[in-house]
Amino acid sequence: MTNALNESMDLLLFIVNPDKGQTVINLAYKKGIRAGTILLGLGTVRNSILKKLGLDNSHKEIVLLLAPSHKAKETMDYISEVKNLNKKNFGIAFRTSISNVLGVSKHLVDFGQVPEEDQLEGEEEIMYQAIVTIVDQGDGRDVMRVAEDKGANGGTFIKARGAGSAEAKRVFNIEIEPEKEILLIIAKKENTPDITQAISDHLNIDERNAGILFTVDLSETRGLFG
Repeated sequence: MTNALNESMDLLLFIVNPDKGQTVINLAYKKGIRAGTILLGLGTVRNSILKKLGLDNSHKEIVLLLAPSHKAKETMDYISEVKNLNKKNFGIAFRTSISNVLGVSKHLVDFGQVPEEDQLEGEEEIMYQAIVTIVDQGDGRDVMRVAEDKGANGGTFIKARGAGSAEAKRVFNIEIEPEKEILLIIAKKENTPDITQAISDHLNIDERNAGILFTVDLSETRGLFG
């Protein structure tokens, strides 16, 4: 029987420009975080002129990192500072709590000692949520337009094919099929209900095989403006 890691863990996700993903991996390594995967992504651009010119897509790299919860904020702060995520258009990052982590050996994560203040720290206020929609290939663009009509500021399509590692075939513990698209949107918590309802209505989500939609609370975000 495979045992899950007993320590509290966070998922760190960084969306950066092409060829910058390995730099994020290297920076995380300096903080003792060695469990990482780089996925291929395609960002959406809201500029109407660029859309008319067919330039509304931008290639991205998506870095998934697993870190002990007590080291996650320190790791995010360090990478965000080095990668200038406090400036517009340099990238986006978020972290969220996860559980039942399997398939990650302890030698990939330097747990260190949990500081006493972190053990006593209360829950953080959730300001943003990630909206994850899994649809048939080719349907993601329509879903993005529906979300934008409800205030979404763009999204990222996650493409696992070509990432070059077995673990890249699963995102949020869901198998990525070649004929599926995964759309990731980060939205303010108060806007999430309207966006998810609009997507649900558009897809007729309650019908069989219409798609999958879920939200994830984000403990902390970086690189979001407006």
